[in-house]
Amino acid sequence: MTYLEVALAATVPADPRQPTPVPQTPRPRPVDDPARLIARLGQRHPGTPVTVRLDRTGCTIHLHEYGATRMLAKAATLRHAVAAL
Repeated sequence: MTYLEVALAATVPADPRQPTPVPQTPRPRPVDDPARLIARLGQRHPGTPVTVRLDRTGCTIHLHEYGATRMLAKAATLRHAVAAL
């Protein structure tokens, strides 16, 4: 326990965009900056609520208008989903 604090500090990457490694998990994919990509969604659909769902199976983008929800795109990553629009 004495060295746990030092080991944890050495494990966390200095770059906040770099994921923290976790033992016994597959190597994580790099993550795009979601703010820039979500801003692009906002430009395409001004004033309309848009939902972005990210999970281990990929990314889906849904548009909410007139009381209905419509899926706009589904892809492996947010970048690919936005590019599909």
